[in-house]
Amino acid sequence: MVEINAKLVNELRKRTGVGLMECKKALVEAKGDVDKAVEKLRVQGLATAAKKAGRVAEDGTAASWVNEQKDAGLLLEVNCETDFVARTDDFRALVQDLVAHFAASEHFAKSGAYDDTEALLSEPYYQDSSRTVQDVIAEAVGKIGENIQLGRLAVLNLTGKNALVQPYEHAGGRVTALVGIETGKPETLKDEKFLVLAKDLAMQVAAGMPRAPVAVNRDQVPEDVLEEERRICREQTLAEGKPENLLDKIVTGRMNKFFKEAVLMEQPFIKEEKQTVQKVIQGVASELGDEITPVMFFRFAIGD
Repeated sequence: MVEINAKLVNELRKRTGVGLMECKKALVEAKGDVDKAVEKLRVQGLATAAKKAGRVAEDGTAASWVNEQKDAGLLLEVNCETDFVARTDDFRALVQDLVAHFAASEHFAKSGAYDDTEALLSEPYYQDSSRTVQDVIAEAVGKIGENIQLGRLAVLNLTGKNALVQPYEHAGGRVTALVGIETGKPETLKDEKFLVLAKDLAMQVAAGMPRAPVAVNRDQVPEDVLEEERRICREQTLAEGKPENLLDKIVTGRMNKFFKEAVLMEQPFIKEEKQTVQKVIQGVASELGDEITPVMFFRFAIGD
Protein backbone atom coordinates (compact mmCIF):
# COMPACT_ATOMS: atom_id res chain seq x y z
CA MET A 1 0.00 0.00 0.00
CA VAL A 2 1.35 3.41 -0.98
CA GLU A 3 2.12 5.68 1.96
CA ILE A 4 0.11 8.92 1.78
CA ASN A 5 2.46 11.34 3.52
CA ALA A 6 2.07 15.04 4.32
CA LYS A 7 4.21 16.06 1.33
CA LEU A 8 1.83 14.37 -1.13
CA VAL A 9 -1.24 15.82 0.59
CA ASN A 10 0.23 19.34 0.55
CA GLU A 11 1.18 19.02 -3.12
CA LEU A 12 -2.37 18.05 -4.02
CA ARG A 13 -3.82 20.82 -1.88
CA LYS A 14 -1.64 23.43 -3.60
CA ARG A 15 -2.67 22.15 -7.03
CA THR A 16 -6.37 22.02 -6.25
CA GLY A 17 -7.19 24.38 -3.38
CA VAL A 18 -9.23 21.56 -1.82
CA GLY A 19 -9.26 20.77 1.93
CA LEU A 20 -6.59 18.54 3.46
CA MET A 21 -8.93 15.70 4.42
CA GLU A 22 -10.48 15.55 0.94
CA CYS A 23 -6.98 15.56 -0.58
CA LYS A 24 -5.84 12.67 1.59
CA LYS A 25 -8.95 10.65 0.75
CA ALA A 26 -8.49 11.27 -2.97
CA LEU A 27 -4.85 10.21 -2.77
CA VAL A 28 -5.78 7.00 -0.98
CA GLU A 29 -8.31 6.20 -3.71
CA ALA A 30 -5.75 7.10 -6.41
CA LYS A 31 -3.06 4.99 -4.67
CA GLY A 32 -0.76 8.00 -4.33
CA ASP A 33 -1.01 9.19 -7.94
CA VAL A 34 -1.40 12.97 -7.66
CA ASP A 35 -2.65 13.46 -11.23
CA LYS A 36 -5.34 10.83 -10.77
CA ALA A 37 -6.26 12.40 -7.42
CA VAL A 38 -6.75 15.77 -9.14
CA GLU A 39 -9.13 14.16 -11.60
CA LYS A 40 -11.03 12.45 -8.79
CA LEU A 41 -11.54 15.75 -7.00
CA ARG A 42 -12.83 17.33 -10.17
CA VAL A 43 -15.22 14.45 -10.75
CA GLN A 44 -16.47 14.81 -7.16
CA GLY A 45 -17.66 18.34 -7.85
CA LEU A 46 -14.65 20.26 -6.56
CA ALA A 47 -13.58 21.14 -10.09
CA THR A 48 -13.95 24.89 -9.73
CA ALA A 49 -11.45 25.18 -6.92
CA ALA A 50 -9.11 22.75 -8.63
CA LYS A 51 -9.12 24.61 -11.93
CA LYS A 52 -8.57 28.00 -10.31
CA ALA A 53 -5.80 26.93 -7.93
CA GLY A 54 -3.09 27.04 -10.57
CA ARG A 55 -3.53 30.75 -11.11
CA VAL A 56 -1.37 33.25 -9.22
CA ALA A 57 -3.10 35.01 -6.33
CA GLU A 58 -1.07 38.20 -5.99
CA ASP A 59 -3.79 40.74 -5.24
CA GLY A 60 -6.12 40.82 -2.26
CA THR A 61 -6.50 42.69 1.00
CA ALA A 62 -4.88 43.03 4.41
CA ALA A 63 -7.65 43.40 6.98
CA SER A 64 -7.34 44.65 10.55
CA TRP A 65 -9.52 44.03 13.57
CA VAL A 66 -9.34 45.14 17.22
CA ASN A 67 -11.41 43.97 20.17
CA GLU A 68 -13.94 46.11 22.02
CA GLN A 69 -11.39 47.08 24.67
CA LYS A 70 -8.97 48.15 21.93
CA ASP A 71 -6.06 46.44 23.68
CA ALA A 72 -5.71 43.53 21.25
CA GLY A 73 -6.06 43.07 17.51
CA LEU A 74 -4.96 41.17 14.46
CA LEU A 75 -3.93 41.57 10.84
CA LEU A 76 -4.93 39.04 8.21
CA GLU A 77 -3.89 38.89 4.56
CA VAL A 78 -6.08 37.09 2.06
CA ASN A 79 -4.98 36.93 -1.57
CA CYS A 80 -6.93 36.72 -4.81
CA GLU A 81 -6.03 37.19 -8.49
CA THR A 82 -7.39 40.64 -9.29
CA ASP A 83 -8.12 43.98 -7.69
CA PHE A 84 -11.66 43.74 -9.07
CA VAL A 85 -12.44 40.66 -6.97
CA ALA A 86 -10.64 42.13 -3.96
CA ARG A 87 -13.26 44.90 -3.93
CA THR A 88 -16.32 42.67 -4.27
CA ASP A 89 -18.78 42.09 -1.43
CA ASP A 90 -18.33 38.31 -1.61
CA PHE A 91 -14.56 38.48 -1.20
CA ARG A 92 -14.79 41.01 1.60
CA ALA A 93 -17.38 38.85 3.36
CA LEU A 94 -14.97 35.89 3.18
CA VAL A 95 -12.17 38.02 4.63
CA GLN A 96 -14.38 39.12 7.53
CA ASP A 97 -15.42 35.50 8.19
CA LEU A 98 -11.75 34.51 8.35
CA VAL A 99 -10.93 37.46 10.61
CA ALA A 100 -13.74 36.39 12.95
CA HIS A 101 -12.40 32.82 12.92
CA PHE A 102 -8.87 33.81 13.94
CA ALA A 103 -10.14 36.36 16.48
CA ALA A 104 -11.97 33.47 18.15
CA SER A 105 -9.03 31.08 17.90
CA GLU A 106 -6.29 30.23 20.38
CA HIS A 107 -3.84 32.28 18.29
CA PHE A 108 -5.46 35.51 19.49
CA ALA A 109 -4.20 34.96 23.04
CA LYS A 110 -0.57 35.68 22.18
CA SER A 111 1.22 38.34 20.14
CA GLY A 112 3.19 37.14 17.16
CA ALA A 113 3.29 36.34 13.46
CA TYR A 114 1.82 32.98 12.48
CA ASP A 115 3.59 31.77 9.35
CA ASP A 116 2.52 28.11 9.25
CA THR A 117 -0.20 28.52 6.63
CA GLU A 118 -0.75 24.77 6.33
CA ALA A 119 -1.61 24.52 10.02
CA LEU A 120 -3.93 27.54 9.83
CA LEU A 121 -5.76 26.08 6.83
CA SER A 122 -6.29 22.72 8.51
CA GLU A 123 -7.96 24.22 11.60
CA PRO A 124 -11.64 23.38 12.21
CA TYR A 125 -13.71 26.40 11.21
CA TYR A 126 -15.00 28.20 14.31
CA GLN A 127 -18.67 28.16 13.20
CA ASP A 128 -18.69 24.55 11.99
CA SER A 129 -16.05 22.14 13.28
CA SER A 130 -16.88 19.63 10.57
CA ARG A 131 -15.26 22.00 8.05
CA THR A 132 -11.74 23.41 7.91
CA VAL A 133 -10.60 26.93 7.06
CA GLN A 134 -9.44 25.50 3.73
CA ASP A 135 -12.95 24.18 3.07
CA VAL A 136 -14.41 27.64 3.64
CA ILE A 137 -11.91 29.18 1.22
CA ALA A 138 -12.51 26.45 -1.39
CA GLU A 139 -16.25 27.13 -1.28
CA ALA A 140 -15.55 30.83 -1.83
CA VAL A 141 -13.36 29.97 -4.83
CA GLY A 142 -16.29 28.16 -6.40
CA LYS A 143 -18.60 31.12 -5.81
CA ILE A 144 -16.22 33.95 -6.69
CA GLY A 145 -14.40 32.29 -9.58
CA GLU A 146 -10.79 33.15 -8.73
CA ASN A 147 -7.97 31.47 -6.87
CA ILE A 148 -8.00 32.61 -3.24
CA GLN A 149 -5.16 31.92 -0.81
CA LEU A 150 -4.70 32.55 2.88
CA GLY A 151 -1.74 34.87 3.38
CA ARG A 152 -0.19 36.12 6.61
CA LEU A 153 -1.64 36.35 10.14
CA ALA A 154 -0.31 38.53 12.96
CA VAL A 155 -1.70 39.09 16.45
CA LEU A 156 -0.93 42.03 18.74
CA ASN A 157 -2.34 41.33 22.20
CA LEU A 158 -1.66 43.73 25.10
CA THR A 159 -4.54 42.75 27.37
CA GLY A 160 -3.91 43.40 31.06
CA LYS A 161 -1.81 46.49 30.34
CA ASN A 162 -2.52 50.21 29.98
CA ALA A 163 -2.38 49.95 26.23
CA LEU A 164 -4.03 50.74 22.92
CA VAL A 165 -3.84 48.71 19.73
CA GLN A 166 -4.32 51.11 16.82
CA PRO A 167 -5.04 49.98 13.23
CA TYR A 168 -4.61 51.96 10.03
CA GLU A 169 -5.73 50.81 6.59
CA HIS A 170 -4.56 52.51 3.41
CA ALA A 171 -5.89 52.17 -0.14
CA GLY A 172 -8.74 49.88 0.77
CA GLY A 173 -6.53 47.45 2.66
CA ARG A 174 -3.64 47.19 0.24
CA VAL A 175 -1.40 48.37 3.08
CA THR A 176 -2.48 47.89 6.68
CA ALA A 177 -0.69 48.49 9.97
CA LEU A 178 -1.33 47.64 13.60
CA VAL A 179 0.57 49.42 16.39
CA GLY A 180 0.58 48.62 20.10
CA ILE A 181 1.23 51.54 22.47
CA GLU A 182 1.55 51.41 26.25
CA THR A 183 1.02 54.31 28.65
CA GLY A 184 1.77 54.87 32.31
CA LYS A 185 -1.74 56.04 33.23
CA PRO A 186 -5.06 54.58 32.04
CA GLU A 187 -6.62 58.02 31.56
CA THR A 188 -4.07 58.82 28.86
CA LEU A 189 -5.70 56.19 26.64
CA LYS A 190 -8.81 58.39 26.35
CA ASP A 191 -7.06 61.71 25.81
CA GLU A 192 -7.64 63.22 22.36
CA LYS A 193 -3.99 64.21 21.94
CA PHE A 194 -2.93 60.64 22.62
CA LEU A 195 -5.54 59.22 20.23
CA VAL A 196 -4.35 61.53 17.44
CA LEU A 197 -0.76 60.46 18.11
CA ALA A 198 -1.74 56.77 18.05
CA LYS A 199 -3.41 57.14 14.66
CA ASP A 200 -0.38 59.06 13.36
CA LEU A 201 1.95 56.28 14.51
CA ALA A 202 -0.14 53.62 12.75
CA MET A 203 -0.17 55.80 9.63
CA GLN A 204 3.61 56.20 9.94
CA VAL A 205 4.10 52.43 9.93
CA ALA A 206 1.70 51.95 7.03
CA ALA A 207 3.32 54.70 4.95
CA GLY A 208 6.75 53.09 5.19
CA MET A 209 8.60 56.39 4.68
CA PRO A 210 11.47 56.55 3.96
CA ARG A 211 11.14 52.75 4.12
CA ALA A 212 8.98 50.20 5.91
CA PRO A 213 10.18 50.01 9.53
CA VAL A 214 11.58 46.72 10.78
CA ALA A 215 11.52 47.43 14.53
CA VAL A 216 10.44 49.98 17.12
CA ASN A 217 13.97 50.51 18.52
CA ARG A 218 17.48 49.55 17.45
CA ASP A 219 17.72 46.77 20.00
CA GLN A 220 14.62 45.12 18.50
CA VAL A 221 16.04 44.80 14.98
CA PRO A 222 16.28 41.05 14.23
CA GLU A 223 19.83 39.75 14.19
CA ASP A 224 19.50 38.27 10.70
CA VAL A 225 18.43 41.69 9.37
CA LEU A 226 21.42 43.34 11.05
CA GLU A 227 23.84 40.77 9.66
CA GLU A 228 22.49 41.13 6.14
CA GLU A 229 22.60 44.93 6.29
CA ARG A 230 26.19 44.94 7.65
CA ARG A 231 27.22 42.54 4.91
CA ILE A 232 25.73 44.78 2.22
CA CYS A 233 27.32 47.91 3.72
CA ARG A 234 30.69 46.19 3.91
CA GLU A 235 30.55 44.90 0.33
CA GLN A 236 29.50 48.32 -0.97
CA THR A 237 32.37 49.96 0.85
CA LEU A 238 34.91 47.45 -0.47
CA ALA A 239 33.54 47.80 -4.01
CA GLU A 240 34.08 51.55 -3.80
CA GLY A 241 37.75 50.98 -3.06
CA LYS A 242 37.73 52.72 0.32
CA PRO A 243 40.91 52.43 2.46
CA GLU A 244 41.01 49.30 4.61
CA ASN A 245 41.72 51.32 7.77
CA LEU A 246 38.47 53.30 7.29
CA LEU A 247 36.27 50.29 6.53
CA ASP A 248 34.75 49.83 9.98
CA LYS A 249 34.07 53.53 10.42
CA ILE A 250 32.32 53.80 7.05
CA VAL A 251 30.24 50.68 7.71
CA THR A 252 29.18 52.09 11.09
CA GLY A 253 28.11 55.32 9.43
CA ARG A 254 26.05 53.46 6.85
CA MET A 255 24.45 51.32 9.54
CA ASN A 256 23.45 54.48 11.40
CA LYS A 257 21.75 55.71 8.23
CA PHE A 258 19.94 52.36 7.99
CA PHE A 259 18.69 52.72 11.57
CA LYS A 260 17.36 56.22 10.88
CA GLU A 261 15.37 54.88 7.95
CA ALA A 262 14.26 51.48 9.25
CA VAL A 263 13.75 51.97 13.01
CA LEU A 264 10.37 53.50 13.80
CA MET A 265 11.51 55.76 16.63
CA GLU A 266 14.30 57.24 14.51
CA GLN A 267 12.30 57.81 11.33
CA PRO A 268 11.36 61.35 10.30
CA PHE A 269 7.77 61.95 11.42
CA ILE A 270 5.35 61.67 8.52
CA LYS A 271 3.63 64.98 9.32
CA GLU A 272 6.75 66.94 10.24
CA GLU A 273 9.92 65.50 8.75
CA LYS A 274 12.26 67.77 10.70
CA GLN A 275 11.31 65.86 13.84
CA THR A 276 11.83 62.19 14.57
CA VAL A 277 8.98 59.96 15.69
CA GLN A 278 10.66 59.73 19.09
CA LYS A 279 10.70 63.52 19.51
CA VAL A 280 7.02 63.77 18.62
CA ILE A 281 6.12 61.06 21.13
CA GLN A 282 8.19 62.76 23.83
CA GLY A 283 6.41 66.05 23.14
CA VAL A 284 2.92 64.56 23.58
CA ALA A 285 4.04 62.56 26.62
CA SER A 286 5.37 65.75 28.21
CA GLU A 287 2.09 67.58 27.58
CA LEU A 288 0.11 64.76 29.17
CA GLY A 289 2.57 64.17 32.02
CA ASP A 290 2.85 60.49 31.23
CA GLU A 291 5.01 57.88 29.54
CA ILE A 292 4.02 56.78 26.02
CA THR A 293 5.81 53.75 24.59
CA PRO A 294 5.22 52.03 21.25
CA VAL A 295 6.03 48.39 21.96
CA MET A 296 5.19 46.46 18.79
CA PHE A 297 3.79 46.79 15.32
CA PHE A 298 2.91 44.74 12.27
CA ARG A 299 2.58 45.90 8.67
CA PHE A 300 1.17 43.96 5.73
CA ALA A 301 1.38 45.26 2.16
CA ILE A 302 -0.19 43.30 -0.68
CA GLY A 303 2.57 42.14 -3.00
CA ASP A 304 5.34 42.13 -0.36
